[in-house]
Amino acid sequence: MDTRMSARELYERGRMLRQAKMYDRALADFRSVIQDPNYVGKAHTQAALCFRAMSRHGEAAAALRPPRHSRKHWPRQPCRPTSRCMCSISWDRPWNR
Repeated sequence: MDTRMSARELYERGRMLRQAKMYDRALADFRSVIQDPNYVGKAHTQAALCFRAMSRHGEAAAALRPPRHSRKHWPRQPCRPTSRCMCSISWDRPWNR
């Protein structure tokens, strides 16, 4: 039996965690969902809301900016963080500090 959660399940769990003010755990779920083209825009928005609630305003703004490498396809293009990607500011950060 496959115990991995679908992107939809991870996204919904992340939303519930955000509403319960468990921002680090919610960000981890949104980080996983970001690779799904159907949820990339929604996951970035939810991550920005988490960052804003944590008073990490610069990271919240960066999460809302379209990545430079997929600007043409945003928000349907999966995020592939690179050195030029604005998303890498948020997603490369250790979550449990």
